[in-house]
Amino acid sequence: MTAMNNPFEAYRQNQYQTATQGELLLMLYRGALDKMEKAKEAIDDNDIVNSHQHLIRTQKIVLELMSSVDMENGGKMAQNLFNIYEYMHRRLVRA
Repeated sequence: MTAMNNPFEAYRQNQYQTATQGELLLMLYRGALDKMEKAKEAIDDNDIVNSHQHLIRTQKIVLELMSSVDMENGGKMAQNLFNIYEYMHRRLVRA
């Protein structure tokens, strides 16, 4: 079903397209938290396939967060934030 046929998908697409940078970052954080919670539930249920899928999705979100850090203009704060994201990504890969 395309966005044109699915009102929820069309709404979501519009939400992404009209969001500010801050709102997009919050969406990424919320998505990462949601996927990590689902991964944890799947791990607790010994559901390897779903836990893997949720962990991979979370890794992709963290990589997107890493790419959003302004390393040229952000100074030490940007480097610290990037290092946190990098640590999170390593831990997700390890999981």
